[in-house]
Amino acid sequence: MIAVDDFHRNPSETMDRGFVVINSDQDASAIRLADIIAALATGNYFAAGRVSTAHPAPPRFTDITVDGHTITVKTDKETDIEFITGRCNYYKEGPKYAHKDGGVTSAQYTASFDDQYVRIKAIYMENGRESYAWSNPIYCEPAPIADSR
Repeated sequence: MIAVDDFHRNPSETMDRGFVVINSDQDASAIRLADIIAALATGNYFAAGRVSTAHPAPPRFTDITVDGHTITVKTDKETDIEFITGRCNYYKEGPKYAHKDGGVTSAQYTASFDDQYVRIKAIYMENGRESYAWSNPIYCEPAPIADSR
């Protein structure tokens, strides 16, 4: 699943809205096509965007880790971090996120038993204008039930 441009606006507006950011330890000048393809194939990327170039540069995820049921995320600047799930999202009535931390560079969420996936949204605000980053979905699988025989 690739998340890129979630901005549903008039196409005649500037196109600097949504893009994919791959994660790499290499200098940008050293990255080759094979590196980009490998990052996309392994899900080692995230989406970022803004409504127009008048909005601030989007935040970047610097680390996303999963330890057991707990997801930890870090960003490069202070953002509001939302953990969106199958039961708490913008497409359903009710809560739009399962957990939110405001004005932070790091946040954690422990997935619930009924979470099908967790997606992270980072919202950066500057001078009243927002920009965003979205993680790929992190799919949740229930732990296997121990055999009691």
